[in-house]
Amino acid sequence: MAKATKSIRNSLKVTVAALALFGGTAALAQPAAAAAPAEETPQVSATWSCNTYFFYSGITRTCDVYQPYIRSYLRCSNGVTYFTPWLGRGSWDIRQACPAPYYRVASGIQSL
Repeated sequence: MAKATKSIRNSLKVTVAALALFGGTAALAQPAAAAAPAEETPQVSATWSCNTYFFYSGITRTCDVYQPYIRSYLRCSNGVTYFTPWLGRGSWDIRQACPAPYYRVASGIQSL
């Protein structure tokens, strides 16, 4: 019995860790919501959404911003991270490229 309880506890720890890892990244982009009454289904509203296309030396994004601001960043193999200006509500086409001969190492979105 003790072995089964320990196994269940370990499984729960792994599940909680996975939820914290994946749920924590999504929570950064979403505003805090007030608790809803038990009868209502909670609604999750995104503050922005982007479709990103990756290339060897850059990215292209099409973003819709619903809440305050986002900016895109591109980290290149020359060790430099390039940022766009902060972009407010609306639809945005973002293109970022590393200077030749460098290539894309990482990229992402930051939000306020």
